[in-house]
Amino acid sequence: MAVRVAGQLGATLSASTLRSLLRHSDPTVRAGACRCARAFPEVISLLVDLLDDLDPIVEKSAASALGQMGRKEAGPILKRLLRDAPSPEVIDSVVSIADEECVVLLGRIARSTPELSAAALDGLEDISHPCARAVVAAIRHRQLGGNLD
Repeated sequence: MAVRVAGQLGATLSASTLRSLLRHSDPTVRAGACRCARAFPEVISLLVDLLDDLDPIVEKSAASALGQMGRKEAGPILKRLLRDAPSPEVIDSVVSIADEECVVLLGRIARSTPELSAAALDGLEDISHPCARAVVAAIRHRQLGGNLD
């Protein structure tokens, strides 16, 4: 429970503590540790290893942490999560590594998932890819009742 709370609070843990927690046998501890992870080289290596974790929550937490760090290794998992199980956490995590495919996926979420629309639009506005600006403009135009045809 302490690791989960530390993750929710964004607590800063030492590299040695993170290494120990990321290797823990309990998946809830590993997932919580991912939420506390910082960009220490040895921690990044462990997070990359956790992308193959058998527990889907650990996999998602590791991908989210790596995405927040701007690490492209998280891209395939974050894209899958955008398609299959989008959430504010996933949307926020993909912004720093977004490519054209992520922009398209976020645009679909913004148009088709009302409860995530604002998060997806915020994410798109934070992406520097040129397509992101066009997608945001098209969605905003439609929201205002405009017709692009």
